Amino acid sequence: MATITKEYVVASGIGDLEQCRALLFKITDTIREQFRSQREDRRASFAVRMLCDSVETTDEGIDLDEITTFSKGFFPLLWMTFTYDPARVTELEVATLEVVFFLRVLKTFESERPFR
Repeated sequence: MATITKEYVVASGIGDLEQCRALLFKITDTIREQFRSQREDRRASFAVRMLCDSVETTDEGIDLDEITTFSKGFFPLLWMTFTYDPARVTELEVATLEVVFFLRVLKTFESERPFR
């Protein structure tokens, strides 16, 4: 297995614009620092988006039913993908990220394509 991608909803901050903004920056800074996501020797890549309503959610191609299962219909919320090389990122590192930021897994994808 060469690459794993996880799609998340951030359970913390749902319905609170200022908390969502603060979390977006904190998650971004943490992943950039811990996983070197902006460097040549990066171990992971990610995307995190603030979704403010159902229209933005569907415009991003995200399943609205899945999102509202977690959010109970409240917006804004953060949605995130995290892609990594399991040979270079440990399960403990991923689990720690999930606990610290209250990440709830929507989907997990595995690919044989090498992480770049």
